[in-house]
Amino acid sequence: MADYIIRDARVEDCGEILQMLKELQEFCNNWGPLKLDEHTLRRDGFGEHKFFDCAVAEEKKKEESGPALVGYLLYYWAYSTSAGRMMVVEDIYVRQSNRTKGTGSALWAYVTKVAMEKGCKRIQWIVHDWNTNAIKFYKKLGAVDMCIRNGWLVYNLDADAMISSLAMLTANKQ
Repeated sequence: MADYIIRDARVEDCGEILQMLKELQEFCNNWGPLKLDEHTLRRDGFGEHKFFDCAVAEEKKKEESGPALVGYLLYYWAYSTSAGRMMVVEDIYVRQSNRTKGTGSALWAYVTKVAMEKGCKRIQWIVHDWNTNAIKFYKKLGAVDMCIRNGWLVYNLDADAMISSLAMLTANKQ
């Protein structure tokens, strides 16, 4: 029997989710300064105009100390012109103490069901190439590496690049 329950995140979970984001950042070899704070998580995940949804794994109460989160899966909705509705998984993280106990699988199953109920035709995510345990898990699920199959490359513009690219793109319009 699992020592946790999977549920939708609540606004009061933001502090623990932020702490797990910091743990994930450390696990991923500090990919740069974390630019989020608890206020931002509250606004973007639970405010009037939500940008993400999140499922959490909550440890079943063992003591009077109250519940503790042992994992989360943060996701958002997108649209694919080739498939229609889709879910994008931004992060999945399980604390070291709960790894190999099925927590990640339970989180993944929970949000897969949510995606199917919403009529999604695809779930998409990225993974570090060095994270071989995660890659094995995804392959076991039947996931396909889109870089290999379709030659996709993933790009992004950070805030500074957005500003400079906008300036470049609009400079000739004036």
